[in-house]
Amino acid sequence: MSRILTNRQILAISAILLWQQSFGQTVPVLGQPTQQYVVNGKPVSENVGKAMILSNNARNLLVGTDKPEKALEMLTEAERLAPELPEVQSNLGMALAKMGRTDEAIVHVEKAVALNPDLSAAQMTLGSLYQSVGRTQDAIRVFKDFQQRHPTSEHINKIKGLLAMLESESKLQAKHPDGSGAAPDNYFSSIGLSGSVTKWTPDHMPLKVYLAPTQGVVGYKPGYMEGVKSAFQEWAESSGGKVSFVYVQDKDKNDISFAFSNDIKAVSNPAEGGEAKVYPGPKGIVKSTIVVLTLDPSPAQPMSEGLMRWICLHEIGHALGLMGHSSQHNDVMYSSMPLASIDRGLSERDKNTLKYLYSDAVAIQKADTANIASDSSDPMTLNNEGASALNAGNLDLGLQRLEKAHKIDPNMKVVKQNLAQAYSIKAMRTVQSGKIPDADALFKKSVALLDGGSKSPIEATVLRNYMIFLKLANRGPEAAKIEAMLKGGTAK
Repeated sequence: MSRILTNRQILAISAILLWQQSFGQTVPVLGQPTQQYVVNGKPVSENVGKAMILSNNARNLLVGTDKPEKALEMLTEAERLAPELPEVQSNLGMALAKMGRTDEAIVHVEKAVALNPDLSAAQMTLGSLYQSVGRTQDAIRVFKDFQQRHPTSEHINKIKGLLAMLESESKLQAKHPDGSGAAPDNYFSSIGLSGSVTKWTPDHMPLKVYLAPTQGVVGYKPGYMEGVKSAFQEWAESSGGKVSFVYVQDKDKNDISFAFSNDIKAVSNPAEGGEAKVYPGPKGIVKSTIVVLTLDPSPAQPMSEGLMRWICLHEIGHALGLMGHSSQHNDVMYSSMPLASIDRGLSERDKNTLKYLYSDAVAIQKADTANIASDSSDPMTLNNEGASALNAGNLDLGLQRLEKAHKIDPNMKVVKQNLAQAYSIKAMRTVQSGKIPDADALFKKSVALLDGGSKSPIEATVLRNYMIFLKLANRGPEAAKIEAMLKGGTAK
């Protein structure tokens, strides 16, 4: 029986087809004697059309579930149908990467980029794959090309952050290659920050760990906290009895504070998935704070419990004094997160490095920060230099770098937070020297840099320090205002 479509129905079908084509979907062209397919607005063969459908479905599996094996099966068939389709090669590479078959993955994604150099998803995946296996210069090359081809991409800030980190790591590795330290089976020579060596002293053990509440953190899953606790336990068990932890409920009296966040601006560089800030004193570490993001690392890499645990292991390593990074991608302290969905623990090199750091043979050493300063005009680079200087104990240099970064970009949140922290530290030192009015002025400068709304660990510390100062100065009403800010009021 024939069916006649009304003009309104014809228009509706046309609109649906145009909408689907605008999103790169594969749709059959209606009204033809034989079925035809359209990909990205252009007619293609049946094989290419079917391959694109398989590729899109497989990508949805890779992004929405943890089933790379099923996706690989679909993509293998898609490659048989259309081996020259770049989207198929790119997604095939991602599936293999998630299964830990990195070398094979690189071959396919390289082919995807060769077929279509403007395929942004393939470029991001290829750069991440190069980075994950230690091919730093290749990763830098690919990410720089991405910047040039996609300057308005929603991922451009993350790419810039990756580039800044990779270029910094490349310089550090050139000066301190693995293997020049105490033994060939560790990376001790790479963990110092500008030549510094710091760690927790025995009188701090067991280290008091505060786990911040997770209510209201978008993306948080209950399994994440189990990963945090098992990560702390694995480091303790790998320390040869030198490091131990105990959990406390006091957010003020602790050695290490840990918090989840869905705010990408809560960390200096999201490339590691989180950030550990370490505050060294002349006799060792006095405080560490850790923030871990609950966000997906990329559209093609959803956060999983295994990946979250790896990030926690990495940041806890920093909090214990492993300030730098390993150059070998099998180590947890490598500079970027793995693409594979496989749950990974500490490597033998990770364990050996921690044991050596906490052995009696290693003494705490103050940093040489002369090589941190540069003539950079990039605010992110300046921020990282300033943060490095602060962690190394060079407050003056840290302030210089951060003030310059803030002048270039007054709205960059991470710069504002780090600068607020630097002013707060200087204020506390100024109190110790008896210059109370000067300290008060520095505290006010630090608070003025904070944004309203919920407080990051850094912002909370800045406000808490000022509140304590005001209470000791018998300035109760002002202290009450700062306490209200801590509870979620405006910081202005």
